[in-house]
Amino acid sequence: MQQSTAALTVACLILLFLLGPGMSLAQNASQQTPRLDNTPTPPKTPQSTAQSQQTPVSIQYTESDNLGRRLVLNLRERISKSRLFRLASGNEQTIQVVISSRDEFEGRPGLSSVYSVVWTFSYGQDVLSNYLEGELGFVRPGEIAETAETIVARTDEIARQYSYLFEE
Repeated sequence: MQQSTAALTVACLILLFLLGPGMSLAQNASQQTPRLDNTPTPPKTPQSTAQSQQTPVSIQYTESDNLGRRLVLNLRERISKSRLFRLASGNEQTIQVVISSRDEFEGRPGLSSVYSVVWTFSYGQDVLSNYLEGELGFVRPGEIAETAETIVARTDEIARQYSYLFEE
């Protein structure tokens, strides 16, 4: 009888030893594991507004040809209506779209314009901006909306590529 009790006790101890860690893991599965790097967990802030998920964009324009001004106006309208972007206000981190344009032929204004677009990342008003991308192009009166759409699409690609800058 003592042998069977001892064998039963040993069998129970072995079962507890084998199943015990698994049972405690199942019980603790709902608990959060502590961070090992000793940094505090960042607070979770609900992003309830779509504006907080939009990339801030500022548009700067130089020169004075008519097609270039219409291109910039069309670009501003597309960005302000976009779900991906919002026009930046105040001193905040932004992707700046700097556009410069001139008449392609000085003697024939309004025929076409040559423009340059430079994308920079700005940390704020008093901080030097970082160059991201740049390109040149031509725009004709019938292509203003299409050119603006192309610049917005390229701005989206650049915003995705350099999105880590907003996280710093």
